[in-house]
Amino acid sequence: MEGLGTAGGFKIIVQDTGDNGLPALQENTDKVIATAMDAVRTAVDPQPDMRGSAEYKRTLAAALVKRAISIAMLRARGERVEVSHIYA
Repeated sequence: MEGLGTAGGFKIIVQDTGDNGLPALQENTDKVIATAMDAVRTAVDPQPDMRGSAEYKRTLAAALVKRAISIAMLRARGERVEVSHIYA
């Protein structure tokens, strides 16, 4: 099974590896998150505007990926996760 989503024009693909996928991912969570954050920072090409600089938007995209992976991992472990939109 594949999951597919988009974020501003680039694809996010998640491959289901069966029973062995979750334990392997849990053992390497920090590394997986850091790799995903680096990939997003490299992949996005934001335009600076009144809402923020390109660097700010790259940092934000990476932070959102980190948050999404962290929440997905908790849910995969069977934990209930309450999420909300945080606006400053």
